[in-house]
Amino acid sequence: MIKVIAFDFGNVTYKLDNKFFISGLLKYSSLGYTRLHREILNSSDYKLFETGKISFDEYFGRTKKRIKLSVRKEIFIKLFNNRFTEIESTYNLIKRLHLKYILLLCSNTNDINFSQVIKKSRAFKFFYGSVTSFKVGYLKPRSAVYLEVIRIADYEPEEILFIDDKKININGARKLGIRAIQYKSYRSLINDLLKYKIKVWQKLFKLINEVLWYVKITNMHLCGPCWSW
Repeated sequence: MIKVIAFDFGNVTYKLDNKFFISGLLKYSSLGYTRLHREILNSSDYKLFETGKISFDEYFGRTKKRIKLSVRKEIFIKLFNNRFTEIESTYNLIKRLHLKYILLLCSNTNDINFSQVIKKSRAFKFFYGSVTSFKVGYLKPRSAVYLEVIRIADYEPEEILFIDDKKININGARKLGIRAIQYKSYRSLINDLLKYKIKVWQKLFKLINEVLWYVKITNMHLCGPCWSW
């Protein structure tokens, strides 16, 4: 039986729009979009930053110098943070699930996004704990990340359910015995949760009540005083 549910952040809890971020930096660089994306988000320095090996100032300074980026730090950080927008359906799900299950956050992230976006998100208060790459020192799908999830959860791996949008991360969790769901859409997520017998019935009750109310109002309009509920 599932006791703990661990959520990824980017593209599960919040939509991550790297295209917005990189496009906003194009005017500060002579590089094209593809090269700029690679140099900023796929570089060895970025991996060091996401695993807590170097600070933001070190990452930004090295990147700015390496690709001759003319942007100010404040503008870079604003664009870096604004690439996230809440997925409301996931927030509503988290708000319901925390009443029944222990919820954890498990994310590849850095101290800037964590402190300025994740911790300020509406969903964060529902998480019992968080496992982040910059604190663990490793990125998903490394085993160390999932071992930390198991440690914080304090339950057996088969009692933990992990939700992530990337197949490679899902496979990493499964190798350690953690149950896992790949997030593709809210509808598919609900269907997959039901397969694990996760209680998401609150939404069903709400839907039933809304349908019943609609039927009641429709019939009242059609029949007037002759119809009674």
